[in-house]
Amino acid sequence: MARPTAPSRKRTRRRARRRPDYLANLIAFAGTWRGEAAFVAALFALALVVRWPYLQLLPHFTDEINEVMTALKISRGQAFPLTAQETITYGQKNQQEAIIAKAVTEMPATSRNAINRLA
Repeated sequence: MARPTAPSRKRTRRRARRRPDYLANLIAFAGTWRGEAAFVAALFALALVVRWPYLQLLPHFTDEINEVMTALKISRGQAFPLTAQETITYGQKNQQEAIIAKAVTEMPATSRNAINRLA
């Protein structure tokens, strides 16, 4: 005897859903001018968010304050300096370094001469 068969269902293969490749799409988008503009805008927004708390802070200018105070005194007629009050003298510093360098290079010869004279 033959077995009764159930009504046959057609077995169809389901197509596997392909997940979108986000990284490939992102790389493709970054290569366009719109992608570059979006990257620059995002970078600008990040910089703005990071710097926002510090935008209203003023830096403390220490060197310029003395010059400004001298200029105010001159404009009010309270001071008449002949030169600015810069204390850095690079010329003297360079001369001092040259003298020290020459002395250091001459030390071995000087010590040899002194040892020869004593012997």
